[in-house]
Amino acid sequence: MLRFITLAIAGLCLSGCAASLSKSTANQAASLDSLTKQQIFYNLAHVADVGYVPTQVQITLGTAQTAFAVSPTLTVPFGGNITNTLAPGSSSGAFSSQTAYTAPGLSLGASGTWTQSWNMTPPADAETYARLRALYLYVLDESSERTAQESLLCNYPVQRQPVVIGSESKTVNIPYLVPCVSDGRRTALADPTFLTDAYCVACLSLGQQLELDLKKTIRSPPTAAVSHKLRGFHIYKKESGGAAPAGTEAIGTYESWTFYTKEKDRLTDFILFTFAAMAQPNSTLAGTAGSPGVPGDRFIKVGPQ
Repeated sequence: MLRFITLAIAGLCLSGCAASLSKSTANQAASLDSLTKQQIFYNLAHVADVGYVPTQVQITLGTAQTAFAVSPTLTVPFGGNITNTLAPGSSSGAFSSQTAYTAPGLSLGASGTWTQSWNMTPPADAETYARLRALYLYVLDESSERTAQESLLCNYPVQRQPVVIGSESKTVNIPYLVPCVSDGRRTALADPTFLTDAYCVACLSLGQQLELDLKKTIRSPPTAAVSHKLRGFHIYKKESGGAAPAGTEAIGTYESWTFYTKEKDRLTDFILFTFAAMAQPNSTLAGTAGSPGVPGDRFIKVGPQ
């Protein structure tokens, strides 16, 4: 009977450990979402600080490992575990018999392993930091929407291929117009991929995309506009404990700040825009292999002379 009770206890332990193992693995996967949001709220809390540079990393590799083992051991005197000793008596010469039973015992061993690690890569160039800063400042901007959009476009350096030197080298960058509040419209170079994908911040319209041609864009660069998925999205930063802005919902907190928005469902898109800001162009598409690349100035002079 004792054996069956012990085995039942061990079975319960194993099933419980299996359930815990599954839950731990799911929790580890969910930690990536938590890490991403904490980065977002940290930057929202500090991006307006003087001299602040956005702090954001890319998760390039993750490891989640969980392991658990239970090893029950039961020892009971179920036959065969008997020792008989027959020895002559000390005085009468008679023989005596002594029977020894193995003592019952129960032991339960357990071991566990839980490992969670992420490889994080920070931005490697100044323009990525500039893109992130422009994005965060845009959603916090409480000026007019037109002014906020112009500031975003002017301060968001769209990704571009390196400018390659050499007569046989080619570039896939195209010029586009940027409306800068301070000094009017300017022309910048960009990899067209980042002006046309689903999460472009500065985007070309579908009609402009269909007419893309390097010679045409040099003569008459298209004007970029803020993506409709990002346009008008605003986040309010308020001291925790204060009244929430009218018509808003809380979306998160960091330190003494609480963040609100009127369109909670658009937060996911904003997070994806920060991922897009950190993306890098495929360098194999531009120039000749092995040719040196130089960043150059973002703004250039093109168009009719």
